[in-house]
Amino acid sequence: MSRGPIKRPLGATWLSIMKRGHAITMLGARLSWLGQNTPKCSSCRLKKCHAVGMQANSVQRYRDAIGKPSATQCESDTESLASSISEKVVFNETYFHPPTTIFDTLKETYNSLLYQRGLFYSKSQLLDLFMDRKLDYTELGHYSEGLPELYYTEPRFCITIINESEQLMSVSGTDKKRIFGSFARHLQALEDLYYSGKYGSLKNGRYWVLPNKKCMNITKMESYFIDGGASQPSKKSQRALRTHRAISSHLIEVMETYMNIVKPSYYDFIFLFGLLLFDPTTPKIAEDTRNVLQNLHDQLMKDFFTLCQMKLKEPEIRLADVLMLITGIKYYERQLHEEMKTLRYCNVLPVDMLFDEIWSVESFKNNEN
Repeated sequence: MSRGPIKRPLGATWLSIMKRGHAITMLGARLSWLGQNTPKCSSCRLKKCHAVGMQANSVQRYRDAIGKPSATQCESDTESLASSISEKVVFNETYFHPPTTIFDTLKETYNSLLYQRGLFYSKSQLLDLFMDRKLDYTELGHYSEGLPELYYTEPRFCITIINESEQLMSVSGTDKKRIFGSFARHLQALEDLYYSGKYGSLKNGRYWVLPNKKCMNITKMESYFIDGGASQPSKKSQRALRTHRAISSHLIEVMETYMNIVKPSYYDFIFLFGLLLFDPTTPKIAEDTRNVLQNLHDQLMKDFFTLCQMKLKEPEIRLADVLMLITGIKYYERQLHEEMKTLRYCNVLPVDMLFDEIWSVESFKNNEN
């Protein structure tokens, strides 16, 4: 037996869904439920959760997207909601995306960085830019073609990562600046080691791979610093060559001591990426900021260990092995720090205030004087 039409209150916006003799009427933000066995309103429930202080990052993963229903209504609510979907009732739908872990957020952040690099560094046709296409490994022609552009651009990508991080929204601008300086240097060290080891294993050789996927064969380093038509590097190029040889020497040392033994996977890399971003040992930050970073650091450790438990038989050993890589990354960063200051001090790289601030070039010049 069908019910008669429902009168709409004067001035109210409403949506009526007739289904099995039951009607659901929405009056603005207030809901009136007519009939039995009707589903709960997830929007109202979410508003109540926010009102009592619910935080999205604290919600347990894999839980029901609208919360755990009460025991008496669970079966009937689920059946009614599933039936609504199966009969394709048409109305404006709002999709709820379950909260992700810190690890998943970092993975999305790094994938976004790769996408931005693909747009900026790509030399492909216009159509390729609209495809989900990553940068390919290509050998460097001359050091002036890619290195100055790289050292100018990459720090600005790091600023975007920190400014757009929801986890760091409560951090002051001064502390973000300090986090940025440490993170930019260590990210370059991490990517140098990870991609060089990965490509070197693929080609069975010694290569230095930069974040823009430009590769240098370490066994013929001099060839990248010879100007067109010349038989040997110019005086300026010789200074750049000496510095890059020193960097590549440190790179090989750390890869042989750490990276080639542990052989980090992409998931290990994302974990290390997060540890460097949320580093509570960053110098000169406020205590509140240090606590924020420590909490993020601890949560990331839990997320990664849970992932190891799902994929590996001995998760504790893998966690210890990957954490050992931090020592190698920090050692390489210190060596890289000195060599990058040398590049600027010898005017191999063009003047850039952001680069100087990251690598402490001004203090280096004052020490030399």
